[in-house]
Amino acid sequence: MNMQIEKIDDTKSKLVVGGNLTVENITKFHKQLCDLYKEVNELVISIQKGAQFDLTFVQIICTAHRDFNAADKKLCMDGDLNGLFIKTDEIGYTRHKGCSIDKNHNCVLVKKGA
Repeated sequence: MNMQIEKIDDTKSKLVVGGNLTVENITKFHKQLCDLYKEVNELVISIQKGAQFDLTFVQIICTAHRDFNAADKKLCMDGDLNGLFIKTDEIGYTRHKGCSIDKNHNCVLVKKGA
């Protein structure tokens, strides 16, 4: 797993992730999200091309999105979203609209144009 933090300004950061984002090493990713949750009001998770995912990664970004929303913070995704949606399609986790707590209609697992 690769992770790199890019500070955008005092309240916003980008976490660039790649490599093997699966259950075997997801603890490091989870800890980094928890640390950034305390530090920033806005976080962009940027997925590098060729990253490998499993259900664990998807569940963690979903939970992080819920936590950020509950705290009036913003979490969004960019980078190789096509690769992410290929995996969420495979495991049946792609969303066409957000869950009941997605008040701002910015669910990170909604496949745009789906």
